[in-house]
Amino acid sequence: MRQLLLSTLLLATGFAWAQPANDNPCSAISLTVGASCSFSSYTNAAATASAGVPAPGCASYSGGDVWFSVVVPANGQVIIDMNTGVITDSGLGLYTGTCGSLTLLSCDDDSSPNGNMSYLAATGLTPGSTLFIRVWEYGNNNNGTFSICASSPTPMGNDDPCSATLLTVGATCSYTAGTTVGSTNSAGVPAPGCASYSGPDVWFRFVVPASGSVQIDSQTGTTTDSGMALYTGACGSLTLVSCDDDSSPNGAMSLINASGLTAGSTVYIRMWDYGGGTGTFSICVAQAQPCGISGPTAGTNDYCPTPATLTQGPGTFSASTDVTFSSDQPGNVSSVFCGSIENNSWYQFTATATTASFPITYVGGCVSGFGIQAHVYSVTYTGGCCTGFTSVSNCYNPGNTTLGTVTATGLTIGNQYLLMIDGNSGDGCEFTISGWSGTGILPVELVGFKGISTDLGNHLTWMTLSEKNNKLFEIKHSLDGINYSTVGTIDGAGTTTVDQYYEFVHETAPKGINYYRIDQLDLDGRINPTEVISVNRTEALGQIAVVYPNPTKHAAVIEYISEFQDEVMVTVCDQSGNTVFTQVFQLKEGPNQLNLPSEEWSKGVYSITTKTDAIVLRKKLIKVM
Repeated sequence: MRQLLLSTLLLATGFAWAQPANDNPCSAISLTVGASCSFSSYTNAAATASAGVPAPGCASYSGGDVWFSVVVPANGQVIIDMNTGVITDSGLGLYTGTCGSLTLLSCDDDSSPNGNMSYLAATGLTPGSTLFIRVWEYGNNNNGTFSICASSPTPMGNDDPCSATLLTVGATCSYTAGTTVGSTNSAGVPAPGCASYSGPDVWFRFVVPASGSVQIDSQTGTTTDSGMALYTGACGSLTLVSCDDDSSPNGAMSLINASGLTAGSTVYIRMWDYGGGTGTFSICVAQAQPCGISGPTAGTNDYCPTPATLTQGPGTFSASTDVTFSSDQPGNVSSVFCGSIENNSWYQFTATATTASFPITYVGGCVSGFGIQAHVYSVTYTGGCCTGFTSVSNCYNPGNTTLGTVTATGLTIGNQYLLMIDGNSGDGCEFTISGWSGTGILPVELVGFKGISTDLGNHLTWMTLSEKNNKLFEIKHSLDGINYSTVGTIDGAGTTTVDQYYEFVHETAPKGINYYRIDQLDLDGRINPTEVISVNRTEALGQIAVVYPNPTKHAAVIEYISEFQDEVMVTVCDQSGNTVFTQVFQLKEGPNQLNLPSEEWSKGVYSITTKTDAIVLRKKLIKVM
């Protein structure tokens, strides 16, 4: 291989790479702290381990580090970001003190939006003090060039309640991009009392709709664990209404359901990173759904007043206990159920006999392996809302994926009943019930929406686990995270239970941050938007673009961007270091899809290594059952 021949020649001639000038803390290269990130390229080739410095404790540090320094600006905040070069997986440590006596402040592996590179934001620093930055390559086995920047943005415009950003209350959730980068703590406002609030924070506001009920949801960016608080009153005299840590289905992000608000009044939202720090996120406010239930998925079987319809007869229907379903617990339903309710969905049927059976013939693809639980009820309604529940069946709740039957007895022919299905302990599973057909079921299970910059444009990929009446996908693009336009459409697969993979290249995407969402369109005209993602438009040849879906329950794909025709060796190891897969793939110039048989692997975290003559890269894949 070219790399091996070059190394052999260098050794034979007695050549050795010179150690970088910033190989130790006292020779650290000074970085200028700008108002925004401006990357500069450096290298850690031939760097050694720095002795006498506290170990960073993350990103598999084993030497090969180089050092930088910054002078903390007047606002006491510094953001360090990294971008790829030869190095595509970095480690980053921040230290305070003098170059001969350092104290570790924080450490990061791969929080940067630039692949597996590192990102750290430090606040509350002493203005004028010097901060030392330690950089290394994950595992110390692929050293070389990288880029780094230091910035300290000016405070956000919505840094206090009286400059809060106005959000539109939509019929469904439409995320708006936000950031706490450059923000400060808000003084004189009642403490939120949850999510380890210590600031800094930013503020949003909205006008309460006529129903007086809303749902406020948040989505990850570089912030992956948020806090959210709701306040009423004037911006200079606020009263705390509620506070939330991680109720959102979007990981450890925040969600608040609020009802009984005064129509036409202005309500304020406070957002922060759990425990302090700064980062990007997205936020939305959705109108209330029927019966005061707040949420962005009206028209699906997520809520008791809007069930799917089942018809008894030959055939089957398949659905899932999707982990994004809300916990809908109207009336006394929780007290007449045999388990706890986390992500239930609803199915309505009309009795054609005094007995109705629901044979559960398949349960699989579960995230946690706990399976599903189900119960049939006679329901009373007040004003069209579910208010009272009486059990008319056994409660199916095996605690695993064991199959069984839910049998309802004592039914009145012609009356309507509800079948409630929930994921045991919130598990997300696929299931099939025989002898029934269904309409109004969540049409598309879309997962793994990701994007990365390539030389051809911004490359977007996603996957569906099943589809029902899926007409097409509209790819929406925005430069500000607020105003979106359609940049492409891709036909859906109609109705299928087979995994489908999709990709789209936005060839005309401008440099810088681009925001994307996908609007999935049903044959009946219903539009279901996805989460919003951001892609930083840069050149990115010769590296893995993305591994998706990740986590995965089935097969996975490596999206590999190659600068020229080549071949790559792909090796996958489990957590014990055992090789579970190895194969040589032929690469064409541009994007390549390398299929991994991960459906055969057991649950766990896997390390993926790709090796060509010129470069070795690594990614991680999480397999769930």
